[in-house]
Amino acid sequence: MTATVDTSGAGREDPLYNEGLAHLQGGKWAEALKCFEALAPKYPDSPAVRSALEQARFKARLDATAGVRARRWVWPWQRWAVGSLLVVVVIVVAAEGLILMQRQVRPVLEEAQLRGQVAGLLGAGNALLQAENYDAADGKYREALALGPDSAEAQAGLQQVAEGRAIFGAYTDGVARQQAGDLAGALDKLGPIVVQRPAYRDVSVRIGEIKQELQLGDLFRAAEADLAAGKYADALAKYKQVKAQSATYQRDPISGRLFTLYMALGRDLVQKQPPAPELLPQAVNYFAQALALQPTDVEASAEHRLANLYVSGQASYTQKQWDDAVSSLRAIFDERPGYLGGKLIVDPLYDAYIHSGDASRDAADYPRAWEQYRRASELPVADTALARARMDAVFAFLTPTPTPANTPTTTPIPTPTAYVYVPPTAIPSATPPPPLSTFRNQILFWTDREDQPGLWVMNPDGGNRRFLGNAGDVRKQYDDLRTKEALSPDGRYRVYATSDQSTSVQIWIQGKDQNGVLSTWQVSNLTKMSYDPVWSPDGSLIAFVSTELTSDDIWTIQPDGDNRWNRTPNKWEWDKHPSFSPDSQRIVFWTNREGTKQLYIMDRDGKNQRNISKVAWDEYDPLWVK
Repeated sequence: MTATVDTSGAGREDPLYNEGLAHLQGGKWAEALKCFEALAPKYPDSPAVRSALEQARFKARLDATAGVRARRWVWPWQRWAVGSLLVVVVIVVAAEGLILMQRQVRPVLEEAQLRGQVAGLLGAGNALLQAENYDAADGKYREALALGPDSAEAQAGLQQVAEGRAIFGAYTDGVARQQAGDLAGALDKLGPIVVQRPAYRDVSVRIGEIKQELQLGDLFRAAEADLAAGKYADALAKYKQVKAQSATYQRDPISGRLFTLYMALGRDLVQKQPPAPELLPQAVNYFAQALALQPTDVEASAEHRLANLYVSGQASYTQKQWDDAVSSLRAIFDERPGYLGGKLIVDPLYDAYIHSGDASRDAADYPRAWEQYRRASELPVADTALARARMDAVFAFLTPTPTPANTPTTTPIPTPTAYVYVPPTAIPSATPPPPLSTFRNQILFWTDREDQPGLWVMNPDGGNRRFLGNAGDVRKQYDDLRTKEALSPDGRYRVYATSDQSTSVQIWIQGKDQNGVLSTWQVSNLTKMSYDPVWSPDGSLIAFVSTELTSDDIWTIQPDGDNRWNRTPNKWEWDKHPSFSPDSQRIVFWTNREGTKQLYIMDRDGKNQRNISKVAWDEYDPLWVK
């Protein structure tokens, strides 16, 4: 123990006091007692000396009676023994725990690890199965079975792999059969799949397509049977139904059949006995439909032109527009005199000539009046007496009187009973306001605009666009204007496309000179087809379309065949349906060079080509109103 001495009071400064404290703290009780006993007489009132003396005496007595010695190192053998025992116990427990883990815990851990591996393989197998990678999925499930032979999920996975392979094989076979045209076989393969897995790939879509194609096949075969039996109207309705349901099914054969039917139905109306002129507008429509399918077909173009000329001529006749009636009906007579049996052409033509001559006579244009009467007299009608009488009546005005007279006496014109042609059935000729001919220097065109398809009109710069309609009378007026574009400015010549069987379709001109002599000559002489010609208002150029350079291009040529130029040379694009401006300096046409059909304008020499449509839908067949 270490002694604690109160150092308060006197005597603490004495060196002997400090020496006694040092002995006391070092356990030298006797030496300390001597020092404090020597100090006590010197400082009898010092509490510090007295306290230190008492402690020294106490320590000395305690040491003498209890054998207490000075502090020395004592080995803590009891604590060591207890610690050693604890170490031994821990080692024994650890050893027992290790043995227990090896016997019981380790198998549990190994089993858990095995289950994790099996679960991982099953998960990978399921993902591969979902992705239809059947070979890889099969491998994962077999690995899982190798680790866990009793895995029901692995067994089920292998079963699903087998089913998936079977379904995939049936699907692949069905698709191949569908593509090969074996629709019944494809349906046999794909049908069970949609029962087992309704959402498998596109099997539902394919089955729908196959069923639709089978139905289309039945409808197509029924149409073929009607066509073979001569039931043209029924066949046409069925072919159109097939086309309406699918734009791709038997597209080329159906297009050919429709062309044949439209032509046959149109001819039936034209060749009907007795003639039925009231049906000619329907014939025009049939031939127009045929031309829409085969725009370059010469026969369809001719039939459409003749039927349209008759409808136009009859309308002009009904409205007493005699010169227009003459122009249309004469063109039919010159090209096909027996059209509609002949009588329905020459009788109204004769009457129109008489009235046209009368109008010229009343306007004192006696040379033209005589010419109109002469032409009437040459027609194969039952009686030409009226025409000859009119010729005689105006002849005196063509020859000067040899003896002058201050007051010439006019020879009265005889007026025999007028010839009046009455058509078998009047053809409606309603014209919606305003007439298309009033849109001078504006461009008519057709558009496939979704909300308002039909005929539109706009300014040459593309502005002021207006919808005109899609009714039959609007289309008829348009066709009339287009027909006139093939006439020379004086109306005596017509440009057209045809073939003489020794060459491809080329541009020809036919008409009569001032002496009434019929003449025909070939204008173009290219190696490929030329068609759709129009005459410039000034008479100097003819614009037409040709496939000479592999694409449909706009060409110009003089009426005598000189100065032939390709104005829109392209590699593949279509440039079609030219129409001159009223001043003959520009040409409007349509082209697909931007993907859709768009209207373009260019100078007559092909320069300054520009788009005036600039829309997302098709616009085509422009006509510049003169």
